[in-house]
This record gives sequence, C-alpha cells and structure tokens, in this order.
Amino acid sequence: MIPLLPFLAGLVPPPLQVQEGGEPSSSPPVYVVPIEGVLDSTMLSLIRRGVAWAAESKAPVLVFEINTDGGELELMWEIARAIGPPNEPPHGVPTVAFITYHALSAGSLIALSCQKIYATETAIIGAATPVQVGPTGILPLHEGVRPKLVSALRADFRSWAEAGGRNPRLAEAMVDAEVELLEAEVEGERRVLTREEYDVRASRGAPARVLKTLCAKGEPLSLTAREALRLDFISGIVSDRSELLQALGLAGAPVVELQASWSEGLVRFLRMVGPLLFIAGCVLAYMEMKIPGFGAPGILALVSFGLLLFGNYLAGLADVYDLLLVLAGFGFLAVELFVLPGSLLFGILGALCVVAGLLLSFQNFTLPRHQFDWVVMRENTGTLALSLVGAGFGIWGVARFLPYVPFLNRLVLLPPSPRTGEAAVLETGAVGLVGAAGLAVTDLRPAGKVEVSGRLLDAQTTGDFVGRGARIRVVEVSGNRVLVEGIA
Repeated sequence: MIPLLPFLAGLVPPPLQVQEGGEPSSSPPVYVVPIEGVLDSTMLSLIRRGVAWAAESKAPVLVFEINTDGGELELMWEIARAIGPPNEPPHGVPTVAFITYHALSAGSLIALSCQKIYATETAIIGAATPVQVGPTGILPLHEGVRPKLVSALRADFRSWAEAGGRNPRLAEAMVDAEVELLEAEVEGERRVLTREEYDVRASRGAPARVLKTLCAKGEPLSLTAREALRLDFISGIVSDRSELLQALGLAGAPVVELQASWSEGLVRFLRMVGPLLFIAGCVLAYMEMKIPGFGAPGILALVSFGLLLFGNYLAGLADVYDLLLVLAGFGFLAVELFVLPGSLLFGILGALCVVAGLLLSFQNFTLPRHQFDWVVMRENTGTLALSLVGAGFGIWGVARFLPYVPFLNRLVLLPPSPRTGEAAVLETGAVGLVGAAGLAVTDLRPAGKVEVSGRLLDAQTTGDFVGRGARIRVVEVSGNRVLVEGIA
C-alpha cells in the first residue's frame, strides 16, 4: 500500500532557502531534518519528505539533527531504511547525523544509518536495549521473546556499524547488556575487546593491559561524545550547526530546515487520541442502540471510528483491506440489529471483524514476520484491550447516570413521545399490566416505546426484534423496567 501521508505532505511547498547570513541563494541548499522527542509516524513522514526534496535538488548533504530517547522498533527500522545504509544510501545524497543531546535507543541506529556522525560536547549515544512500554511505564521484555529479539538486534546493529566503517563491538554492546567491553592496550595499540576475548588472550599467555571498562555486564553501552570520538565511532565534535557546516566544508551554504506540515500534524493528533476515539465510538454506538431511529449518537459514532481509521491510513499503517474488514463488521452488526435480531451469529461475527480490522489498522503487516512484529502486535493488542475496558466503563456510566441528567436524558435517552411530545414515565401501579396486550409505538431493538391500556411506556423486549405497530404483551414489570414480547 502507498501511504497517503507522504502524498499530502508533498503538497506543502518547500520552505525558503536562506543563506547563513540571511541572503537568498540559488545554489543547492543543505537540508536539515530535526528528529526530536519520541519517534512517531509524523517524524517518519518528515524524514521521507526531506530525503525526497534533498535528492530532487541534488543537495550537497542531508543533515539529521538528533535529540531522541527512541521509539517503536518497527518505526526505527522504517526511518533507518529511509536514510541508509551508510555505505550506499538509496537516495544518493550524503548523510550526516548531528547529535545535539541524545541519540539513545532507536536514535542510535538512526545515527548509525548516516555516513558521518557529529555530536556536541554534551551528547550521548547508545543504550539501545529493547524494552516494552506498558500502561504503568517501562516493562522488561517477556523472557520467551527477549533472547531472539536481542540476538536479531545485535546482528542488525553490527551490520549497520560495519557498513559505516564503525566498530561493530560497540554497536552490539549498545543493544545487549550481557556484552562486557574493555578498552585495552594490545601490542602498543588501543583496542576494544569483549571480556571473552580478553580472557582468551590471557589463557594463551598474551594478556592485554586494561585501560578502561567501557561497560560492565548488565549495563548497555552509552558513550559520551569524547569517548565516541576517541574510539572512532563518530567523525567529530562541534558546538552548533554553523560549526558543523564548517567541518563539512560547507560554511555559508544555504540551509533549509524542514518542519512538520499540517497533514503530518493532523496524523500526530489523530494517532495520539486514537484510543479516545475508539472509546467515544463505542459509547456513542451504545447510545444510538438505545433510542429509536437514527440520530446524532449514531452519526458521531461513525465520525469517531472514521477519524480513527483515517488517521491510521494517513500514517501508512492501515490498508484498504483493514478498512473493508471494519465496514464488513458494521454490516454484520446491522444485519443482527435490523434484519435478524436475536440470531447472535451476525452480531458475534460483526464484532470480531470490527476488532480485527481496528487491530490491523494500527500496524503495517497482517501476520507477524519476525520478532519485531510480534512485539508490535502485543503492544497494539494491549492498547486495544485497554480501550475496550475504557469503553465498557463508559457504557456503564451512560447506562447508569445519564438517564438522571436533566435535559440530556430527554435529548438522548428519552426522545419526545410521538403523541404527547413529552417523555413517558412509568407510573405507580404498572405491575398490574403484566399479561396485558398492547402495540409497539416504535421499533423495539431491544428498547423502545409501547402503548398498553392507553398508557405510553418505555419498554424492552425479551430479546427478539419487534417492529413498530406489532402487537406485544407485558411479561414483567420490575421497578422502572418493563419487559415485553411480541405476539402474533
């Protein structure tokens, strides 16, 4: 599927190309893409747009200013693939990572995907051990998943470090906290050794002199800018963007700094409020089922679910098939409510289709292909499960309290009576109506209004759908609850 977001972002005109001194310039500019905060789909779109514009204008260099503590694994790889690999970038534009403060977790691989890495004096790179983020904060990975995932990440970090001419041991230690690294003097040269390599040399009678423990066992590797420079992991240390351009031989070159477009901002907002849209859609759909006809709650429910799916589609996560699956689910639910009420089969099938379609719309794959996909699916399943719990509480709150809210009870739950224009109220003595016959004033699906012995009552059926004008009989009266059944 081709994501719609990059297309919409492409409608945004490029920003003005400005010289460092403020003068307009016609020479190819240096493109700068800021990568700040937690990685999200908006950032991926911004990076893809920067890559496309830089390639189109034949920019002398594409700079990624990095200050991030990471984000989702799948998103990390999407961003890294859009930029690199460093030995042969697909877009043909030289790439530079400029770490202004932090390049941690996924940010470290983004830096490794660039051909050169520069950093400020206070910058830090590393600490890429995979973790799972849950409702209560950062959680350790499941023991059944962690070894395979860490092993795969070690191999990937190692290959990308080698592609950029960087020490692969350092990249591996950033991912796997079980790797212990030593900086040692071997035959008059400084080298980075693992603890295992050091022990092997010692057993052969050729020990190395340990200069420094870079990371102890149980601690993922993080390097300061000075340490990274000493170990040839980065190309240099600069204080700001101007000094970076000077180090690249581009002092005074025009600079274009990309900013998120309106469409990218819209996607970020819709993705952020996605669980709330799901909860609102469920609650509004429940309210629509409790009133006769089709009104504002039903329209707002469709809008809520539509915005949720639209945001995921713009981000390139939801596919057309996911949207069709959700629509099919709503179709089955409509059959359950209006055509074959009480059958349950279509209701269950519809609910499963809606939930499955919504789950798939949060990820860009159908079936997990590797360990990264399993982690993403677990996170999405957890988010959807929590949203379902929130929707359950919301529905309970509406059923429990909204009928007692002045004005809203008449506006939503107790629509005007077709005869009197006022909500019918169950009066004292209605228990005597048990067994009495009457007519359905509205459709009962399962709730609606009936007329029994000249009185207009709110009622619900025993389960079967009863159409407007059909004959009914009162089978139970309990408090304000009137239970009826259709009769021939």
